[in-house]
Amino acid sequence: MGTERRGCIVQPSMEVNQRREEPSERAKLFDVPMEWFREKFRRVKARKGIAGVDGQSIEEFEADLEGNPYKLLNRMSSGRYFPRAVLRVEVLKPDGGARPLGIPRVADRVAQTVAKMYLESKLGGALPSGLIRLPAT
Repeated sequence: MGTERRGCIVQPSMEVNQRREEPSERAKLFDVPMEWFREKFRRVKARKGIAGVDGQSIEEFEADLEGNPYKLLNRMSSGRYFPRAVLRVEVLKPDGGARPLGIPRVADRVAQTVAKMYLESKLGGALPSGLIRLPAT
């Protein structure tokens, strides 16, 4: 009996991400226009939401509006973006009870709406309701 090949071996390219940078388009899983991040931030800001679990307000996020979208873009494009935990708050019901509500971080609200926009552009229209639950923009 000989050896059996079970899959391919992928050798990393030494020219891509040599210094933890992304010098080539080959380093990115998908390409998202930077303007999408700015547009979605404007929508998040217009809704006047509260800070998430990290305590960063919309105003604090906006203070570094040049750097924050680039950080999100790099994480999302390279596949290293993972949303963080949400802030749990209780919302009172008319009958006197309460229900839990999760408040995502400002950066996650922006990233999730950009992801939705990207998927819709690739699928050719709006996603069916109920398929993905994202914060309203």
